[in-house]
Amino acid sequence: DTVTLEVRTDNEPALALYHALGLEDVGVRPRYYHDGADAMIMRGELPLHYSYGDAHPESAPMHTGDGPQAASGAAAQATRPL
Repeated sequence: DTVTLEVRTDNEPALALYHALGLEDVGVRPRYYHDGADAMIMRGELPLHYSYGDAHPESAPMHTGDGPQAASGAAAQATRPL
């Protein structure tokens, strides 16, 4: 199964999130929005997997002192199914 969506080409936070989920840019819909903005067409395979570090490395889970130590390196970048 696949998912397809459109997102404004100037919506950088949404684009970063969708790329982190594994969606790929597959085309552009010119003047898709009422204000004339273009839309990026994106497609991905289900289930989507999110990698915290791909969207915003600074937002990756941090060790708070409660429970086990947070993983580092490749383990910290592991993907999780949504």
